[in-house]
This record gives sequence, structure tokens and C-alpha cells, in this order.
Amino acid sequence: MKPDWDRLSAEFADNKVAGVYDVDCTASGKPLCDANGVRGFPTIKYGDPNSLEDYSGGRSYDDLKKFAEGLKPLCSPANRDLCDDDEKAQIDRYVDMGADAIKALIADGETSIAEAETNFKESVSKLQAKYESLMQEKDDAIAAVKALEASYPGLDAQTAAAFALGFKAGRLADADTATAPEPAAAAEEVAAPSGPNFGAPTNVPTVEEKWTIYEDDVSFGKRAPSLDTAEAIKDVAAKLGEKPTLVMFFAKSHKGDYTTIVDVSDLADKYGEFANFVGIGIDADKKDTEALLKKLGKAMPNEYIDEFRVNFPLIWDKDKECKEAYRNVAKVMTITPSACFLVDADKKIVWREQFGQGYEPRKGQIGEQLRRLIMGEELIKNGPTPVPEESDDEEEMEMGDGSEEDSDLGF
Repeated sequence: MKPDWDRLSAEFADNKVAGVYDVDCTASGKPLCDANGVRGFPTIKYGDPNSLEDYSGGRSYDDLKKFAEGLKPLCSPANRDLCDDDEKAQIDRYVDMGADAIKALIADGETSIAEAETNFKESVSKLQAKYESLMQEKDDAIAAVKALEASYPGLDAQTAAAFALGFKAGRLADADTATAPEPAAAAEEVAAPSGPNFGAPTNVPTVEEKWTIYEDDVSFGKRAPSLDTAEAIKDVAAKLGEKPTLVMFFAKSHKGDYTTIVDVSDLADKYGEFANFVGIGIDADKKDTEALLKKLGKAMPNEYIDEFRVNFPLIWDKDKECKEAYRNVAKVMTITPSACFLVDADKKIVWREQFGQGYEPRKGQIGEQLRRLIMGEELIKNGPTPVPEESDDEEEMEMGDGSEEDSDLGF
């Protein structure tokens, strides 16, 4: 890989839009590597130097060149033509204010944040208490139905439900002496719930090899880590295990992955009655994750999004506990934005897929896997992981010898 990287770096030496550089993580580049969570070599990252994103594409010369040629300059005071109207207005406002006024604005903002944080925690606490109360009512109702079914073996579930609801409301004075209503009459009162009915697509979706997840993935069948340590940002997320759940990781700084959020919202529109959805923000600061909500309803032409929307709960991964737990289960180097997991009603991981710039959920297999999970059908299987053919050069690269080739690499 090193010769291909050097060749690519030379080709982009005079490029005014993008550059290809080496960063030596063992020397002067160590602070940058530490700040971006680099743990192994070679690691490739791209984007704004102040907000680098993980590269997960192919590592051949052709793959790297194709990706580098697709990089675009970012919005900044020097590139105003790449900014949307809101970003331009913000740049103008800060330029006109001056340094002293900006410092005062920051101080006021920090006070407002502290107050908002207090109000937010109090409101979330009340919502959590209400949620727990409703969950207890649901559990009590289920327990009552099961008790009646045990007492009256010939009673169908619908009649037992009607009888239990009447008992819970106080219409029956004594559960031991009460007589169960006639099944036929109760059946008329309680409508049968409608089940999922999602037809199979004409063709089973397939993906390129570099995006393929194989059936021997180490995370499959493992218990999904709890999300209880995360803090609510938008709505209250349902707990794992109530329904099949799609868990998606995101970051406000990764604009190239916003299409994943929109595509998951489309899946929530279609399957939301029979599955839960939750987005986990992995920004370093909670305020960054919260700032994502300010973009709702806006067009993002640079990301090819006509209207940015999120129709499912969002939480913030405080101290990165959720991210680290899912990384350990999946046995991957890191969990990046647009990583998605499917968890079944038994809290087991049954599928995962990594999306990114140019590869959105609508192009992958996760939508069909979710449909099959809801319908109780066998999931798509892509066979076992192919055994890679490693050359002597690649083996030397993996082991490392402390030379320059052990340095971190990044766009």
C-alpha cells in the first residue's frame, strides 16, 4: 500500500481542493493522531483537519484515487460559495461583531447552556418517570391476562384480554370468584390486532464486496449492549427487547453521513409500527449532538438532501460507553458514524452494516433484513467471510517495524 500512497500523494501535490498526506503518529503527528483516536496503522482518515472522518473504502491505488478525486472543499470564510444561506449569515455576523463581542456572546451562551441543561434534565426525569409508569401498567395488564389464561384453560387470548381489562378497571370485585364472560361476546368487543404484512421485494438486494457483511460476523447472536447510559436528546428511546430495533450511530460533524439519518427515517416511516429506531450521537460534546436538531427541515444541497429530517429518538453517548460496548461486541477497530445494528426482540444482534459517503442504507441490505426480521423470515445470508490472500509486503505492513511505513496515513 505504501508505494500506491506515495504515488497518490505526488499526484495531488499541486491540487487546490484536496491533498494526500502522511502523518507520523510516532513523532510530530502524535497529538493529531491521539485527538482522532488512531490506534492501529495504517489508518486512513479524510475531511476537515479539525474534524476528520474514518475512511472505510478500498485501499488499492484506483480506489484511493477515485475517493480523493471526489473530495470537495468545505464551507469556510474563504469558500463562501460552498456555504448555504444560514452558514453565510453566520460567518458575516461573527466577522462584523469583533473578538470582544464574540467572547461576551460565548459567556452568555455558556450561561444559557447551563440553564437549558438543568431544565432538560428535569424534563427528562419527568418523562422517564411517566415512561416507567406506563411500562408498569403494561406489565400488569400482561400478567393479568396470563393469570386468567392459567385459571381458565379454555379461554381464548382476546376474551382473556377483555376480562383482564375489566378486572383492572375495577369492574370485577374479586378475581377468585368472578365468572369469565362468554368468549363469543368478548370477542365482539375486542378487535383482533393487525399483524405486519410487508411483501418481499422482486429481487434480493446485493452489495459490492467491500460493503458485504458475512454470515459468520462475530457480533451475530451476541447480546446487544444496553443503551441505558446514554442521555435523551430527542424523544425517549424505547428499551431494547420490546420490538426489533435498529440502532444507528451518528455525529453532527459527519455531514457526509446525514443521508444515513434520512434513509433510516424512511425505514421508520414504513416499519415504525412494528420496530423501534434509535440514533446514538457520538460527538465529543453533547451540545454538538443537540445542534443537529437545528438542521431539521432544512435543505442540504452539498449532501444531496432536499429536506433533513429525523423521525425517531436520538440519544447522546456520554463517555462513549455505548460506542465502546458495540465495538467490543463487533470486534472492530472503531465504531464510526453510519454504523447500524439490527437487534431482535430477544436483544440479540442479528445484523450490522456500515454505511458512509456514497453508500446509504437504501443501497444496502438493512431495509430488507429489517422487513424479514419483522415478518419472521430467514435473513439474507452472504456466505462465510472470504479468506484474504496476503502478500509478504502486506504482512510486513501489518506487523510494523517502527519505520516510516508504520506511520498513520490520512487524506
